[in-house]
Amino acid sequence: MAKAPDRPAADAGDTVSRAASLWPDTARMRGAHASSHFEASRFDPLYEQKAREKWRLATQFDLCRPALALRVLLGVQLAVALAGLPLAQGWIDAATRAAVLAFAALAASLMWVAAVCGLRTPLARATPAWREGALALGGALAALLGWLLVAWPGLVPLRGAGALGAALAGASMAAVTWRWLALRAAAAQPVEASARLAELQSRIRPHFLFNAL
Repeated sequence: MAKAPDRPAADAGDTVSRAASLWPDTARMRGAHASSHFEASRFDPLYEQKAREKWRLATQFDLCRPALALRVLLGVQLAVALAGLPLAQGWIDAATRAAVLAFAALAASLMWVAAVCGLRTPLARATPAWREGALALGGALAALLGWLLVAWPGLVPLRGAGALGAALAGASMAAVTWRWLALRAAAAQPVEASARLAELQSRIRPHFLFNAL
C-alpha cells in the first residue's frame, strides 16, 4: 500500500503559523513599552476626580499672581476699615484708627501672602485639613506680627487682649480668603470641565479609528 504524502505542519496542527500582523498587539503593551497616550485616556472616575481637585487647588494658588493678590489686599483693607468704624470716637479718631489698622493689616497681609506663595509646594501636598489649618495659623501669626508693629511704638495699647484679638482676626481672614478662593475656583469649574471633555473626545477618536482598522 502506498504511503500517503505527509501533510504540511500547519495542517497537522503541530505548529500554528500565521502571518505577522502589521499592527502591534496593544493588549500586551505594558510598562515602558506602553504608550502614555493610552494610559492617560482611561475612563477612570478616580483619575478624573484627582485631576479636578488638582486643577481647583492650582486655581486657588492663583493668589500668588499680582492681580489676584492685590484684590485680596484691598479686600482685607476694606474689612479692617469697616471693623474699626464702630470703635471710633469722632472723625479724627476714626481717621487715626483707620490709618493704624490699615498699616497693620497691610503688613500682615503681605506676610501671609508671601508665606503662602513661598510654601506653595508643601501646602499643595498636604491634606485639605492640614492645609487649611496651616493657612489659618499663618494668618494668626501674620496678624500678630502686624499688631506688634503698631503696638510696640505705642500706637495701640500693648495688651494681651489686643494680641489675642489680632490673632483671631488674622486666622478668620485667612480662612475666609481661602474659602473665597475655593468658591472662585468652583465657579470656573464648568469652563474647565468643557475643556477636559473636548480633550477627552480628541483622545477617543484615534482609538475608534485604530479599532476599526
